[in-house]
Amino acid sequence: MALIPPSVGDETSMDGAAEFPDDAVIEGVETPIAQRLKHKSPLHKKILGKLIEIRDAAAAPIKDKHEEWNRVDEHMGLHVDLRRSSIKGDGSLDTTRKEIPFEKSLVVPVSFSVEKVIQAQHNSIRSGRDPQFQYDGNEPQDVAGAKLMEVSVAYDLRKGRFDRVSSQAIQNALRYGISPVYSCWHEDWGYMQKPMIQGPMAGALGKLMPDLVRPVRQYGKRFEYVRHAAIDPYRFRIDPRKSVSTFQEGDVIGHEFTESLLYFKTKLLEKEEGPYFNVEALESSGWSTDTYRSHGDEPGRSDSESTPETRSYDCEHLEIRLIPSEWELSDSDTPEIWWFEFVGDEIIVRCHPSPYDHGSFNYSVGAGYPDQNIILPMGMGQLIDPFQRFMTWIASSRFENVRRFINNAALVMEDYVEMEDVMNPMPAGHIRLKQAAQDLIALGVVSDARVFYPQLSLQDVTRTHLEDIQTLFEWVGRMTGANDMSQGIHLPSKRTATEVDKLMGAASQRSQDTAEGFDSMLFGPMAEMHSMIIQQYATDERWYRITGEMADKFLKDGATNPISRQAGGIHMKISPWDLYGAYDYIPYTGMDPNNPARSAENMMQLMQIISPIPQLNDPMAAMQMGEEEIADMKEFVLRIGENMKIKDVSKLFKVNPMIKMMQDAALREQKQAGNVVPAEQAM
Repeated sequence: MALIPPSVGDETSMDGAAEFPDDAVIEGVETPIAQRLKHKSPLHKKILGKLIEIRDAAAAPIKDKHEEWNRVDEHMGLHVDLRRSSIKGDGSLDTTRKEIPFEKSLVVPVSFSVEKVIQAQHNSIRSGRDPQFQYDGNEPQDVAGAKLMEVSVAYDLRKGRFDRVSSQAIQNALRYGISPVYSCWHEDWGYMQKPMIQGPMAGALGKLMPDLVRPVRQYGKRFEYVRHAAIDPYRFRIDPRKSVSTFQEGDVIGHEFTESLLYFKTKLLEKEEGPYFNVEALESSGWSTDTYRSHGDEPGRSDSESTPETRSYDCEHLEIRLIPSEWELSDSDTPEIWWFEFVGDEIIVRCHPSPYDHGSFNYSVGAGYPDQNIILPMGMGQLIDPFQRFMTWIASSRFENVRRFINNAALVMEDYVEMEDVMNPMPAGHIRLKQAAQDLIALGVVSDARVFYPQLSLQDVTRTHLEDIQTLFEWVGRMTGANDMSQGIHLPSKRTATEVDKLMGAASQRSQDTAEGFDSMLFGPMAEMHSMIIQQYATDERWYRITGEMADKFLKDGATNPISRQAGGIHMKISPWDLYGAYDYIPYTGMDPNNPARSAENMMQLMQIISPIPQLNDPMAAMQMGEEEIADMKEFVLRIGENMKIKDVSKLFKVNPMIKMMQDAALREQKQAGNVVPAEQAM
C-alpha cells in the first residue's frame, strides 16, 4: 500500500506504509526478485547500499534545516532553551555566552500569533470553496464527466478528512517553508453489516426468505477512495539537485515513517501477493532506538522493555527514477519510477515499479515563499526568527530588571541590625535594631534609623522595552501581512471606514498571493493527481447526493444515470466509467479561479449589466429589435446561489400562481363550449 501516514486524528499512527491497490500486484516484479532480494543475499546487500547512499543524500538538505526548525518549534511552543549559546554575527556560536542570560525567560508569542492568523485566513479560503476541488473538461465531451468527477472527488475528500490534511499542510508551509503531501488510492477492508442479497430482487425475495435480506456480519471492502496525508517536513527526502518547486524533475523523493511489526504481518495476511517481503527477518533483526524521531524532545523507547510485538520500526519509503537493468532488477533499459522501502538500514521489505499510471511521484509539495533558486525555501517561522529571539531577549531583560528591583540589594550594618530579620523577612514584618543602634538614636547621634539598612540605588534602563516590542511587532506585521486588523486588534487611533478597508485589502492581497502559490505548487497538482488515480482504480458504483447547478442540469437535460428523488434530496448513481474523459481534467482549487463563471461576484456584476438592456431581457423588445435570444435570469440566480455555496437554490422557486389561474380559466371556457368532457361522462 502506498506510503501514506493517516490524517491527524485517525485511530492509526500518523505514519504508515503506502497503500497498494488490489489490481496493481507488483507488475514486472515476479517472485524471483523477492527471492533474489532475500535478506543478506548478495543482491540485497548491493541494493541496500545504494538505497542508504541515496537516502543520505536526499536527507542532507532537510537535516541542514533541523537547527533552524528546532528554534521555530521552540517559539511556537512558547519555550526557550536557556542552554543555547549566543550566536555571533558570522553565524557561529559563542560557547562562553548564553543567548538568554537570565534565570527565567518569557516568550513573546509573535510567531505563534502571526502563524495562527495567516493559517486561519488560508483555512477559510480552502473551506470557502465547495467542493474544495472543482473540475472543468478539457474538451466539449468531457464537461459531464468533469462534473461527475467533481462529485466523486468531494466524497473522497470528506472520507479522508481532507480539512485536517489541508490545515496541517498550510501550517507546515508557513512554519518550515515546505509542506509535502502524499496521495494514494486507499481501500478500507473490514467487517460490516450487509444483507446477503441486495438490489431490485431483494424486496421480493425478502418476503419469501427474510433471512436473505437480514443484515449479517460480513468481511469485505468497506470503502475505496483517494487519500491524502501531510508528511512531517523533518522526515521528508528530496533530490538535492532540485528545488521543491521542480521536484518532479528530480530522480528521488520519499519520507521516513514508523510502523510496528504487527502492521507488516497484517499486510501480508490481507494481500498475499502484495508488495512486502522479508517480514520474517524483522523479528530477529538488530535493533536501535536512536532514530525513533528525527527531531524534537519526544521520549524515546526502552530497549530493555521492547518486545517484537511492541517495537516500532523506523522505515524509509523512497520513489526512485532509475534504469532497472542497471540495478539488476529487470532487463528493461527504459527509465522507470520504482518504489523501495527498507527498515532500520538493514532489511529491504519492498521493491517494485510504481503502480500508478500518471508517471509522476505520488507527492505534492507546497511552499510558503516559493523560490526556485534554492532547494528549500524559507518559511515564515524562519523569517520571523531574528525578531522573535530579540523580542524574547528584551522582554526577558525587562522582567529580570523588575525582579531585581523586587529583590533589591542593600547595605547592612550587622552590629546594629538583627540579621535574622534581614535574611528571613516575613510579610508585613519588621526589622529589629540592636541595642547599640537604639543607644545612638537615643543620644541623638543618629536621627534616621534607615542609615543602618540603606537600599542600593539602581537605574531602570528597561522601562521602554515593552514599547520597543510593540514597534518590532508592527514591523513583523508589515513583513508578513498579519496586521492588527487581521488579528482582531483595535487600531491605536481612530480610522475612517475607507482607511480600514485599505488596510484589510492590503492584508488580503498578501494572503491571496500566498494562496496562489499554494494552488500552483500544492493543491492544484494534488487535485490533478486525484482525478487521475480515480480513473485508474475506481471500481465501485455509488450513489451520490447532487445539488444546485448540477442537479438542475441533469434534471433539465436528462441523464442516462439512475436518479432518485427522495426526502433527503436528489441522488445520482455514478459508475467508474462515467468518470472517464480527459485524463488531465482542469482543476480549480484557489480563492480566485481562472474560470469567471465560478465567481458569484462576477455573475452578479454581469446580471446587473444585462438587466437594464431591454433587448437582452424583455421578450417583446428583443423580438422588435430582431434578437432571437434573451438572457435567462433564473439561470443567473441559480448559478449565483451555487457559487455562493447556497444549496438547492432551485427549491426557492415555485410555479407561478397566475399561470395556474389562467390554465383553470381556459379549462372552464373549454368546458362551457363543450370541447372538454369529464372522464366519467366519456365512459
